[in-house]
Amino acid sequence: NVFYFFHTGGKAILQSPGFPDYYPNRVDCVWRIVNRRGRHVRLRFRAFEVENQEDCTFDYLAIMETSRQSHRLIGRFCGSKLPPTIVTSEGDELWVKFQSDGTVQRRGFSALVEVE
Repeated sequence: NVFYFFHTGGKAILQSPGFPDYYPNRVDCVWRIVNRRGRHVRLRFRAFEVENQEDCTFDYLAIMETSRQSHRLIGRFCGSKLPPTIVTSEGDELWVKFQSDGTVQRRGFSALVEVE
């Protein structure tokens, strides 16, 4: 599933399916946050609990910044440590992908999306 956030300013909440309850097995969600050229997107995590595994291959949250010229993986996250606040630099879009496998479930995540 791909979900689109089109923001010209303001705030929104981005959450894993089922949050604050456990997310389901076999989830594959992508949120595409589109902003106006020259504006920045800030993603600030308020809660984060995803199955912990050393290289984050089972359940994970991946964040990528994209522009017309490039794609940059910002990070891939799992465990219970809050990811850092993400601020886009030159990209037009921020892609947030959440994926879970078929076994362990956790509470997932909640993040505040702000467009400046």
